[in-house]
Amino acid sequence: MDQDNATTRTVDDVGRALYIVDASTGERLWWAGPANSGADLEVADLKYSIPSAPKVLDLTGDGFANQIYVGDMGGQIFRFDITNDANTRISAAGLVTGGRIAEFASNGSAASARRFFHAPDLFGLKFGGARNLGLVIGSGYQAHPLNDVIDDRIYMIRIPEVTQPPLDDQGNALYTAMGESDLYDATENLVQQGTETQQNEAAAAIGTKSGWYIRLTNDGEKVLSTSQTINGETFITTYEPTPSTNVCVPAAGKSRLYHINVLNAAAVYNYDGIGEDDALTRPDREVALSTIGLPPDPQRMRVDDTDVVCVGAECKTVDTLKGVVETYWYED
Repeated sequence: MDQDNATTRTVDDVGRALYIVDASTGERLWWAGPANSGADLEVADLKYSIPSAPKVLDLTGDGFANQIYVGDMGGQIFRFDITNDANTRISAAGLVTGGRIAEFASNGSAASARRFFHAPDLFGLKFGGARNLGLVIGSGYQAHPLNDVIDDRIYMIRIPEVTQPPLDDQGNALYTAMGESDLYDATENLVQQGTETQQNEAAAAIGTKSGWYIRLTNDGEKVLSTSQTINGETFITTYEPTPSTNVCVPAAGKSRLYHINVLNAAAVYNYDGIGEDDALTRPDREVALSTIGLPPDPQRMRVDDTDVVCVGAECKTVDTLKGVVETYWYED
């Protein structure tokens, strides 16, 4: 209830913990909570409630969870690393390390009171020849979809520590939070449509930053879904509240699909149809959807040996998937 009518970033007194439980018995095996909570892992930055599902990764393919990522109502992202070797831990308190890795909201400002209602999208990423994890997440006030005060974003951050926690000089886990200043502002798409000098400067800036973000510049536009990243391309939907032109019909708003290169936020497909297929500009990063109301998550499917991404009933063919991917099937 602390969040129901909050206009600025507001601390919660409930809903700000992460639990691991035995799925068969319900026994709590481990939990993380705020300072002085008595949790197995106390994290002082766990101040805001967590409405989304956590994203759990098994990076080694051995059936055991290795990492957990989750965002909160304070515009923060947390990472937790699980130690599965029973020989290196004594109790539940040594099972998991974790902390805040990003903070994209600030106190006292209604425009920057960004919230994460949906799980982050995690994927493998090669950058500069090195193996990274990529994380894409969008902000949006789901409880108030008509809000047009908050300046929401699409974020992509690179995580170089893939197989172990981030460590300090003594080998201890150390989690530090990046902010927007650590990311490249890719809103103008200069890496693709700027002058030669601007393109070179943008590419160099992306190389020195820890990722990028796109400012959602349409009035009240926000992300109310989890993205889908395939073959280095991210699909993510947004919602823009718009007034109805008919007093007898409720306002349905505008839904969009953003389709962008995960490395530099450039356009991938000529959605506006202007010029040749490779004449890509900033407007080509998005396409209007026919979906009425809040758009669902983009979903990857395979139909008749063809890979497609669907948002509701609207689907687009994508290149054949590379590498190991999650696959679902059914038997008649």
